[in-house]
Amino acid sequence: MGELESPLPDRGRPPGRPRKPLNQSGYPPAKLAWLEHVRLIVDSSFGKREVAASALKIDQGELSRRLNGKLADLDFVRLLHEVCTPRYGAAMPPIEKSNELFLAAVREADPSRFEGFKSLLEVAEENRFLADRVNQLEMDITVARGLLAVEKESADQLARQLQNALDRAEAGEAAWRTLLASVLGAPRQEWPWKSQSGQVNANDLEQELVRDFLSLGIRPGIILYVHMGLVHIDRTTAQVMTWALRRVLGPKGTVVISTATPENSAHGPVYETLTRSMTRVQLEEFHEFVPAFDRVASPSSQLLTWLSEEIRCTPGALRSGHPLASVAAVGPHAAEITRSHAFESTYGFDSPFGNLYLMDAQVLILGAPQWDCPIYYTADYMLDRPPTKNEVCKVRDSQGQRMWVSFETVDHASIHTPEVVQSLEQAIGSLLESSRGMLGPYTAHLLSVRDGVDTAYGRLAAAIS
Repeated sequence: MGELESPLPDRGRPPGRPRKPLNQSGYPPAKLAWLEHVRLIVDSSFGKREVAASALKIDQGELSRRLNGKLADLDFVRLLHEVCTPRYGAAMPPIEKSNELFLAAVREADPSRFEGFKSLLEVAEENRFLADRVNQLEMDITVARGLLAVEKESADQLARQLQNALDRAEAGEAAWRTLLASVLGAPRQEWPWKSQSGQVNANDLEQELVRDFLSLGIRPGIILYVHMGLVHIDRTTAQVMTWALRRVLGPKGTVVISTATPENSAHGPVYETLTRSMTRVQLEEFHEFVPAFDRVASPSSQLLTWLSEEIRCTPGALRSGHPLASVAAVGPHAAEITRSHAFESTYGFDSPFGNLYLMDAQVLILGAPQWDCPIYYTADYMLDRPPTKNEVCKVRDSQGQRMWVSFETVDHASIHTPEVVQSLEQAIGSLLESSRGMLGPYTAHLLSVRDGVDTAYGRLAAAIS
């Protein structure tokens, strides 16, 4: 047999040391190919003989004899390959090629051992795959744990920042409300409205209120807007009054009340009173902590009575979305009344006040001057080109962010001059003369919204012309 040249490239062998051909007589071609393959592994620039010999705990002479030995040493050659491969990784020839050559050599030399070696290699390959997979998973777990630690730290940091911001916002809002109460006073004082018996008994009070409501002309099924002036009632009395109103109106009636928040404005008398003596820094902090109007969560103004809050918080109540002049309604017509409330139409016809006019609602004026009721402002929108002003207030958008918004709306103050107010008082006074009554200790009037607005418009038009 002639010399058998290696089918694999000679990689990394130092110059001056020619490879000795494997030309031993009697070696089957498969074994020669296998030995040449393993010899290439050991002689590569990454696989020195001394390293391989040390790993196998034999000297280099024994290593050479084993490499050039008989086919019975195939077990040793396989062991050598297993030792060298993990040490030199990518520098080694593919293990699949090595397995093919080894099995071909075994088949030629000792077929009886072929199936056993083949099964052994398949198990070894599967174990190697599983080991690689385990290593990869361990690496992935390590990376994931690192990322999780970073994300947890970031989440904890964000949570701390958010909590600090919330605490600061709550403290600022509490300070803002304290300032508001100190400047404007607290109309919602705890002054119980006693029944005729002299005791605050909910049942007696409800019966008394029901009688008074009926005597004023309130009937089941109507739409009733309640306007209360400086009527000092406590929360319990407001709750009983709500029960009495809903009892008289019945399941087909709807009660409506203002839940306005005029202190949310960055203009007007409330704002001017609050900020008159503030420095620039104090004003900036004040603007930051002014509560943004939230249609669901914002309480009605402290300038209003407890009845406003009681109706707003009644299950099933709906509220309009105006940041300064919202209303709340309970009853079958609540959705129709509160559905639209354009910022520009504060009291106009694209608002609940315009809906009350169109739906021919009634208004109960309790403990307030006859002309002092928001429904009369609807008449201002009937004028030809009424004067307007820019309004600025704070709202919460759909993503929960607080922001200042500005819009144009009718300037009621420039329309309702002292002369106009006096004329309105006379006209409305005459209209209300026949509807005077008492509700507990307070004077009350029941009026058609449409009659009130039309009367106000007639006087406004005459005064302006």
